[in-house]
Formats: sequence, C-alpha cells, structure tokens
Amino acid sequence: MVFVTRDGQPFSVVRVMDAFNPELITHTLDLIECLDAGGYSFASIISTLSQEGAQ
Repeated sequence: MVFVTRDGQPFSVVRVMDAFNPELITHTLDLIECLDAGGYSFASIISTLSQEGAQ
C-alpha cells in the first residue's frame, strides 16, 4: 500500500503484503482515516503506520 497526500507528494510505502489481504487493507485504511480525522500530520501518520508494520 502506498500513502499519498492530497497534493500527490510526498508518498511512502506503508504496507507490503505477500498476498491479497482485505482485512489488513481495511484495518490500515481505517487507521489512516482515524488519524487524519484526529488532526495528525502526514509525518505522524507515516510514523504510526511504520511502527505498526514493524510488529
């Protein structure tokens, strides 16, 4: 999954999957939506997603 800002830059790969996983995709999108609605910055969202992906 690639995270892209509204203006198209910068971007970051936030998730790599060996196989299609709709539950993981939904979870990741829900988390991004929640953090964005909470006013978190692009950098904070990327950092959170990176930490979650490392688990």
